[in-house]
Amino acid sequence: MYSKKLILDARIMGPNERYAIWSHEINLAGQKKYNFTFNRRKLEDSIDFQKVLLSNSRKLSDPYVNIMFELLPAEPIIKKFIEIYQKKSMSIVDYREVNKYRKKLLDTNLVNYRAMRMKKYNDQDFWYSPYFLNELGKLVYYGLYGYSPDFTAMNFYADNQPSNAVYHVKFLELIQQYFDKAGHKVITGKFPYDLIVDNKHLFIITEPHENSIGIEMRLSYAIADCTLNDRLLYIPACSESHQRRINAIIAGILFYFKKTFSYLTTIEYNISENSKVDGWDMIYTSSRDRKNDHLFSEDLLPFPKVLINSNWKIPTQMNLFNQIGHFQFEHPKLSPRYIKSDFKYPMKYINDLKETEILPGVKVTVGLGHMNDIWWDMANGADLIITGKMREHVYDYFSEKPQIMMLTEIFKRDDKHHDAINLLRAENIEVHEIPRNHAKVILNSNKLLIHSQTTTNYMGNNRESFALIDFMDHIENEEIHETLLDMFLSLPNVGGGKKFTQTHNHELIHFFDDKIKLFCKNNKSKTIEWPYYKNILYELKKDNGIIYTSHMDMKNLAEYMDEIHIQATSRMQNFKVLKHAKCPVYHHRLWHPRIVFNSNFIGVGSWDFAQIRNQQEIQALILLDNT
Repeated sequence: MYSKKLILDARIMGPNERYAIWSHEINLAGQKKYNFTFNRRKLEDSIDFQKVLLSNSRKLSDPYVNIMFELLPAEPIIKKFIEIYQKKSMSIVDYREVNKYRKKLLDTNLVNYRAMRMKKYNDQDFWYSPYFLNELGKLVYYGLYGYSPDFTAMNFYADNQPSNAVYHVKFLELIQQYFDKAGHKVITGKFPYDLIVDNKHLFIITEPHENSIGIEMRLSYAIADCTLNDRLLYIPACSESHQRRINAIIAGILFYFKKTFSYLTTIEYNISENSKVDGWDMIYTSSRDRKNDHLFSEDLLPFPKVLINSNWKIPTQMNLFNQIGHFQFEHPKLSPRYIKSDFKYPMKYINDLKETEILPGVKVTVGLGHMNDIWWDMANGADLIITGKMREHVYDYFSEKPQIMMLTEIFKRDDKHHDAINLLRAENIEVHEIPRNHAKVILNSNKLLIHSQTTTNYMGNNRESFALIDFMDHIENEEIHETLLDMFLSLPNVGGGKKFTQTHNHELIHFFDDKIKLFCKNNKSKTIEWPYYKNILYELKKDNGIIYTSHMDMKNLAEYMDEIHIQATSRMQNFKVLKHAKCPVYHHRLWHPRIVFNSNFIGVGSWDFAQIRNQQEIQALILLDNT
């Protein structure tokens, strides 16, 4: 069997990755008359880019071709696009005209396609050829519309994605149990795969909210692996629209790979007992003469059917607010009669810290789970709340108003956030706006909560991480409170523009006996120069740790992990880091924590272990080795 290194060497980049690695040193040659250079991250300042944009915008002057181009990232199958267009425009498209527009689209040299077919589980067989933007197309797309193709891909069908469905949230767990019981050898956590069965059948699970480049890089590795090692690839999809998006990403890879390929798929809800589907669908490369069809001739894995109903929902605090006494989000997909309480995720306490006294008068709770009840208990009547984006419904359910709220300053238009700020100020709550704030903190009397939970519509939905520090019984609790308040009010552009100074931390070290430290990231220095990063790396070098996060960009941290638990691998840097991980990498859903720990320390806060420059973060470091 070919090694991981050889597979990585054989991996073919798709259009997303090719676009991402462009820089001012790379020439945009090979696109007929285009021969310009530019920096992808400074497009607006590039004269070359403006020339490319002007030249290519003329090719999209036909309104119908333009709308096909605009929606292509979300809807790569032309036949499906026509159905949507007819429904939204209330007009009939003559199918004889479709080929004309399709040819015009291809003639722009901004779009390519790969001839593919789908063979359904019931032997239906039809063309399923996806179109996709090439590198130049992605460049022009951003210039024309002012947002990325991924923005369209992730948002156009956002309302059609599963919401807290048992079959979706627990999909990996359910099929793993199925294959285990059927006597198969099952391996999890072997990146980039989520599941490997019998060392032959490879599963990759993707998310609608993931960036295309991260999906593409994982799939390009899998395609190379399957080709070299004669393995089979299975890519279940969350929905039909997500399935089409995945197929377009694969088509982009295969366009450059120039080889035949096929893979197996299904929609995730089909594993439910009330679905009539009982087999895998196959998507395969083909040609007009059908001579190069790539069909599997060997036995496939049995199709997993499990004893759940597709209507069952995982209970989260979005469902449970009524019981807690706060509120319940109205959502038609979350009908209470389908909520299965036996599927609720329990709270996990890190290193068994639950109201644990780590020094005289200071108790600490560090957890992972649905923490909205903790957030509300702290937020009502709080002295200070620090958060990012804000939504009005959060304010609506304060039983007692907080005194001060520090929110992110939105640099892009976000009417809902501005409406929330105006509401808070109208209610005489002191509001400060901090540029690029991502920190999440609540100070309420003699308790401090540092956590990862957002205050947007996702609030209460995901499993989060937090540290609750109770210093009520500390002999200097009033001094600690005032120090913390001064410390947070000294964040950039607040309280006269003073910095989050080391002086405050020296005072906290005195109060907390060097067992609890706070760190802020607010400057343009590299993440590796951040004292918090240096501290956790120092602790990890003593003993490997475990990390729960939504992303992972830091290679040095990954090297010292025994386990990595992650929500998504959607960034280019995620793949670059995780492909070298020497530990299991586990994929989770309803997952948004940011915490790293071993038996000697815990690092927790708002930072998602990404490479950041001027983003505001606040982290707590809790040292346990001398307790």
